[in-house]
Amino acid sequence: DMRSLRPSKVLQTLVTPTIATAAPRVLKTLGSLSLTDTDITYLLTQYMLLGDLEKAACEWLTNTSDWQEWIPLDTACSDGQGLADDKGNFVENRSDAVRCSSC
Repeated sequence: DMRSLRPSKVLQTLVTPTIATAAPRVLKTLGSLSLTDTDITYLLTQYMLLGDLEKAACEWLTNTSDWQEWIPLDTACSDGQGLADDKGNFVENRSDAVRCSSC
């Protein structure tokens, strides 16, 4: 019975307003970031056991693949960008593209 637990809270981090144009992939990654209560408990437990924040994070990253969904595809272009091949030439199909390039 977990009725005495407080309801979950959404935690947000504020970043510079220019991040959308300066680092759109970072913004997409931050927007996708989501940690469950289980993830947070695991991270805190690892921190207590290992005594090192970086080692605890590495343990979590090694033992789950959930975080990989946060990373946008190299071909997930933002406004003002188009699909490009490995030489930087614009292409029409995502299957021909390896990255995004500014238009």
